[in-house]
Amino acid sequence: MVDPLLYPSAVTNPRRRWIGGTTDWRVEIGILTDSEVGSAWDIGLWDEGVWAGFLRNWYDVTRWVLDVQTSRGRSKFLERMRTGSARIVLDNTDGFWNPYSGELPNTLRLRPGRFVRVSAYAEGVGLDGYVPVFVGTVDRIDDQYRSGAYDAQTVLEVLDPAALFQVDNPPALETERPSELTSERVAYELDEWGWPDDPSWRDIQTGVVPMRASTLGQSRLEEIQRAADAEGSAFYFDGSGRAVFKRRQWLRNDPRSTTVQAVLGGPTGLPIVDADPEWGASEIVNDVQFSRVEGTAIRATDTASQALYGPRTLRRFDLQCQNDADVQFLADAAIDAFAYDRLRLNAVTVAPLNATQAAQCLDLRIGDLVRVQVRVGGFRWSYTTEAHVQGIAHQVDADDWTVTYRLDDTQRGPSDGSAFTNGFSQGFTAPPPDTP
Repeated sequence: MVDPLLYPSAVTNPRRRWIGGTTDWRVEIGILTDSEVGSAWDIGLWDEGVWAGFLRNWYDVTRWVLDVQTSRGRSKFLERMRTGSARIVLDNTDGFWNPYSGELPNTLRLRPGRFVRVSAYAEGVGLDGYVPVFVGTVDRIDDQYRSGAYDAQTVLEVLDPAALFQVDNPPALETERPSELTSERVAYELDEWGWPDDPSWRDIQTGVVPMRASTLGQSRLEEIQRAADAEGSAFYFDGSGRAVFKRRQWLRNDPRSTTVQAVLGGPTGLPIVDADPEWGASEIVNDVQFSRVEGTAIRATDTASQALYGPRTLRRFDLQCQNDADVQFLADAAIDAFAYDRLRLNAVTVAPLNATQAAQCLDLRIGDLVRVQVRVGGFRWSYTTEAHVQGIAHQVDADDWTVTYRLDDTQRGPSDGSAFTNGFSQGFTAPPPDTP
């Protein structure tokens, strides 16, 4: 426990209301062993110049937390999952997080490279009721001194484990690694890095696409993402920090991606406080030209779309697939998803009002199928769509908690309804002369 006489702001700061609201939140720093607690600055995460491995204990720092923002995932189908990030603001009025603040006990728990976990309580869900929403390592620590340095804060910039694979870029192999399935390539890179081969640390679905032989000259993350590109799927780290690789067509086959997991909006769904719709020409693609490395370009077109909008081309010639049939599959999938204009919901933000809604929010995962009902104009009109969750971002402060879900709609091919059937040409036809 922290001595309230030494660190009064850790106990009495009125801005800190992280418990007793819709849900309870917890922010923790990873500590290697019990013996390290309270130890010197120079026996931290690294031991004799070698990274000391995976954390074994968590140290709760919630009492200092002022604000948390987390984000992970991607925006749309066929994009790469981005490295997840978090921004955590800590009260540093007492200098607890600064190594030069004086001879204070427990001042040296924090340094770049530490694991950080953000989790929230949902009754009946997760280990001891707390669901992790973000796990990563501290990339940067910034002190901020405001109000004449009376308001001191420490800002943690945290990246999820993908960042550890990005900065590991070993020399290319002298002998090519032979052709293998995408999932085998992913598992190889995880093993070479030293990621634990345990279900609590990785969830790797078996791929269906063979990759070409390679000397693997790029960073470990780039090689993994090339495997996801070839498969036409996704690789990411989930809220618990587990490495996840999905096989092709996962959004059409996985149980949580084919059965509605939650309703957002409407009279009974999670309350929507903001929505980001998009209806633009920039999304339209009707001429896709893909190829594998040293292969011949594979072309997929939609002539009906070209007649409506004109040619709109997407090219990519660096795929690591072994076979042209798999390149063709990716090209056809892009045409199927983007050949026609339609109203898309890029994201919705929800604000849970009770424990039941909080549990629903915390249980939603990347890839989940959701039904969204947007009601506008004082509920004068509305529309409903179904979409897959592609990204999750939490915003938590002393007063509020909201979750933004980045979405990609499930619709493929032409849109239904006469409003969409004529394309650009009819849409911009001048009105008859006698029109008022």
